[in-house]
Amino acid sequence: MDVTLFSNESNLTISSHRNNADEDYSDDANITAIKIHTRSLNVPLFVLVSLFTAVGNGLVIIVIAKIHRLRTAANMTIANLACCDFALGSTLWTGVLRRDTMPRCAVFTGFAMTLFQLSLMDIALCTINRYVAIVYPLRYNQLMTPARTELFS
Repeated sequence: MDVTLFSNESNLTISSHRNNADEDYSDDANITAIKIHTRSLNVPLFVLVSLFTAVGNGLVIIVIAKIHRLRTAANMTIANLACCDFALGSTLWTGVLRRDTMPRCAVFTGFAMTLFQLSLMDIALCTINRYVAIVYPLRYNQLMTPARTELFS
């Protein structure tokens, strides 16, 4: 492969010249092989991450639901975050499926972005909850009641 560099006052242009037309076909075959290899690695990775996310957040939800002592305002925000992340983890594996039509792609992207935004808002709610606990430790139980926490989440 011969690379030549042409320069003038206004811009710098890089052009590539191939001596052999067979190199084009071998490069395309290598790129296709790389795409197939990468995709074959992505599918198990997506499924594994989805599985761990769903199981981990499912356990958090179950523990907070079973133990009544854990139903505090702070833990309710964590349970809400776990619910959003559970839904995101349960549907993340569908990212490896073919979405060959525009409506399928739009629905998947919209759903995934909505769950992602909800997770970010829940993280913000957890942050506000911890901020109130640190700045107003004596008034925390009055300010962050479970009813107010449910209202915000």
